[in-house]
Amino acid sequence: MGGQTFGTHTYESVTGWAPQDGSTVVRVNPVTQSWDGYVFTNGDWNPSAPILREGEAAFFCVPCNTNPCLTLVCPTNKAVGADTNWSFDTPAIFTPCCGTNFTFTILDTRTNGPAWSQSITRYWQVIDCSNNIATCRQTVTLREPAPLLSPKLDDGILRLSWPASHAGWRLEVLTNGLTSGRNTNWLTLPGSTNTSQMTLPVHPASGAVFYRLASP
Repeated sequence: MGGQTFGTHTYESVTGWAPQDGSTVVRVNPVTQSWDGYVFTNGDWNPSAPILREGEAAFFCVPCNTNPCLTLVCPTNKAVGADTNWSFDTPAIFTPCCGTNFTFTILDTRTNGPAWSQSITRYWQVIDCSNNIATCRQTVTLREPAPLLSPKLDDGILRLSWPASHAGWRLEVLTNGLTSGRNTNWLTLPGSTNTSQMTLPVHPASGAVFYRLASP
């Protein structure tokens, strides 16, 4: 018998049974809609050990007259504005062995990252009438608008500050001659990612100088 690892789980740990001839694991890429199938025959998995990749769905099936016996297609990951109304997309569920006789559960919702660029991941699970199990997840990244720079000029010194919650952003500078169009040679000011304010001397001979914040 091949005790094959699927992500961080084995067939046995997910289904609660040892695999038998006809046991099936199906992997689906939700972007390309491509399938990889693994079947347990003659005491081992074929063609090889299945590995679950980021954003793919995992299906663990006991023997069934239909192959695959349970399909849960993950919604694709997405990025949305933090100030917009958004929701997770619903996975597509196909259970040719059981019809609508299944249990669909939200396993967990996890939030990671700083306040200005959080990622929220939801995990789902489906168990059908034959105790086949499928798991799925979607990650939504929240993007806040870039914070405003607050300038203060005092005796030839320019003080630029931005919200402390956005520490880690890069302060970039662009210097132009007064008679030329704006170029695109933005440079990151050293040390700007470790603070939320910087003090800069003003040089009249520099021409036009632009500053902006950039997300890390």
